[in-house]
Amino acid sequence: MTDPNPYAPPATLDPEAPSSLLWQLDGTTLLVKNSAVLPRVDLETGETTGEMKAVRRILQRNSGLFPILRVVIVVAVIRFLPDSFHDNPLLLYLALFGVFFLLKQGQALRGNPSQRIFIWEFVGPRTQHGRMVRNKWRIAIYLLGMTSLLTSFVPSLTRDLEVGFRSGGFAIILINLIWRLIDRPKARTQAGPPGWLKISPIHHDAVSFLSPLQKESYLQSGQASARGKLMHTTYFHRYPLAMLVGKRKNPFTLFNLFLAKLLRSHQLRRDTYHFSEAETRALAELSQHLQDQAASWIASHPGWHFLSGTQLVFPAGDVILETAHLASPGLDHQLAISASWNVALPGYIPTQSSFTTWLADGTSIVTHERPFLPLRIPGIQEFRASGNPDAVFQSHLHHLAGKPLDPPKDPQEFLSRLDAHRAATDRRLTELGYQSETREVR
Repeated sequence: MTDPNPYAPPATLDPEAPSSLLWQLDGTTLLVKNSAVLPRVDLETGETTGEMKAVRRILQRNSGLFPILRVVIVVAVIRFLPDSFHDNPLLLYLALFGVFFLLKQGQALRGNPSQRIFIWEFVGPRTQHGRMVRNKWRIAIYLLGMTSLLTSFVPSLTRDLEVGFRSGGFAIILINLIWRLIDRPKARTQAGPPGWLKISPIHHDAVSFLSPLQKESYLQSGQASARGKLMHTTYFHRYPLAMLVGKRKNPFTLFNLFLAKLLRSHQLRRDTYHFSEAETRALAELSQHLQDQAASWIASHPGWHFLSGTQLVFPAGDVILETAHLASPGLDHQLAISASWNVALPGYIPTQSSFTTWLADGTSIVTHERPFLPLRIPGIQEFRASGNPDAVFQSHLHHLAGKPLDPPKDPQEFLSRLDAHRAATDRRLTELGYQSETREVR
């Protein structure tokens, strides 16, 4: 973020409004903060029932120099391409397509964050159906244009047919592009104050749905801002790529993550709350996926029990991190099962497990299921083991072989040791530059 105070509300808002608000109504206009997730209401139809789908709304404002820079890069690429590309128009077009794709992705990932704002909104069945039909037609028209364009490269064609197919293909693709530019949603996206976008006009039923939620949000934000919250900026681009990828397998997602890390994208620089801001949760209050993971372990390991749960929501409201802490009989070992997900895309909820045991010499041993940051915290030995949680636990026990243990005396001491561990990790993350110093935000 380049704003002097990225947490400040838009200038058009009430100056007494809490800075933690993520959106606000102004008649039929909706102001939304960057990365925010809107409530489940279709802004175009007012629908709140049925199968709601999360989609991204993006506002891209190009600076005056970017189009010039793009032209310069394209000319340079054409100039230095091998002669084989110049002699084969198909290869030339494919090369230019790749260059434009990389430029577009690079601008999105590395460009000025104030020039690109995106939010998550929900669309109802009617909007989804209309968009799906139009997208199918656009895809069909695009494929027709590309087929005509590629056919023009068939060697046996006469000159007239070659020109006809090529001109027709370009014309079809151009018409499709113009249609896409014209076919904009009824609720238009406009630039708002720095770090915000404006959506207007929204459906009157959407206004009626959002109005009481806004009053509730004001009340909750006012109570939170009265005491302030501890926050820091986390630099995820400094994390190992394996940690960012997790269990994702989509090639496009993997490429985007690699490119974002390589370009030190602002999208991998996020404001996050301090661990002490996490709220305590009972097992039944955690996500169903996490409940199932905890219940599965407890059912297959007699004597193990749920001890504590936490939930931490990112300041933008888009990401939730939950952790369930399980303890073995006698409190000898701790199993932490963590899950994080984007609230707009709850279908992908990756989990990871780690085991912790305290030793009689005052140190502790932690074994992780997934890649972890090598923080080298004094008094804490960390290892990684692959496989399911049972395999990770067996590896953890192997690291403990022959070492006398020092289990907590009671659940209160157990939780106190966990807090001390989290505090040491937080300090080390700051020391190694993975996050900024902690600050208080009201």
